[in-house]
Amino acid sequence: MKQLIIYILFLLPAVLFAQNGEVREKFSDGVLKKISNYRDGKLYGEVRSYYPTGVLMELVTYKNGALEGPKYGFSDSGILREFYTYSEGKFHGDYRGYYEDGSLREKGSYTYGTLEGEFRNYYDSGELQTVSMLKAGKKEGIATGFFKSGAIQVTANYFSGLQEDTTVWYYESGQIKGIYNYTKGNIHGTAIEYFENGKVSSEKQYNHGRANGIHKIFNEQGLLLSEINYLKGLKEGLSVTYYDNGKQWTVQNYVRDALDGESKIYRKDGSLWYLEVFSKGNPVSSVEYDEQKKQKEVKKYEQ
Repeated sequence: MKQLIIYILFLLPAVLFAQNGEVREKFSDGVLKKISNYRDGKLYGEVRSYYPTGVLMELVTYKNGALEGPKYGFSDSGILREFYTYSEGKFHGDYRGYYEDGSLREKGSYTYGTLEGEFRNYYDSGELQTVSMLKAGKKEGIATGFFKSGAIQVTANYFSGLQEDTTVWYYESGQIKGIYNYTKGNIHGTAIEYFENGKVSSEKQYNHGRANGIHKIFNEQGLLLSEINYLKGLKEGLSVTYYDNGKQWTVQNYVRDALDGESKIYRKDGSLWYLEVFSKGNPVSSVEYDEQKKQKEVKKYEQ
């Protein structure tokens, strides 16, 4: 009983004399650090925080101890770097982020703690860079990226924050640069890339984010430059490269991304130049041929 009385007597002054009004805090050198306002022991009204240099760092507003209304964050040079709106202690309402020079970097809107609706990003020079839709803080639906000129750079589709279906990239001229398919955030299926003249630059096969199948590379005239086969992200089987005259340059075999078996290198005229043998990526032998198809040099390698 005695202990209970002592506890009540200890607690009573705190209840009777709950903090009210302005409270100031200072750095060790006497520079103002923070100004807070209280009502009945709870933060209420503006709270200002300062850098050691005296520059305002943050301005927020409280109501009954919880953040309410606008929050401003400033750089040490006094430039606005972020703006939030609070309701009942949670982000709710407009949000804006800024570059170091004060220009707008991004803007969106919160609904009780999570980003919802349209979200925009901007180049540091002020032009619109991306527009996407957010649901529960994750990208949902079509997202679009722009060049500084305003021309579309990319369109992508999202489902619960992950890329899904077709993504298309563009040159600034409007010509398609690449078409990619995604499933659950991973590139999947056939990806086709283009030169700005409209010619195909590559055709690649993917399986849930990993190269799988034939990858073909072309030059701007449409001639095939290479064919490489992949399995689960690793080179597997025959790999062929070509000169710009269409003749074979190299013919090689891979096993789990390592050269294995015969590897042939041809001259541009089609004559065999080198015949090499590999085992699990290690050279076994090499034969060089002259232009008359005669052996010029033979090498054997220690295993």
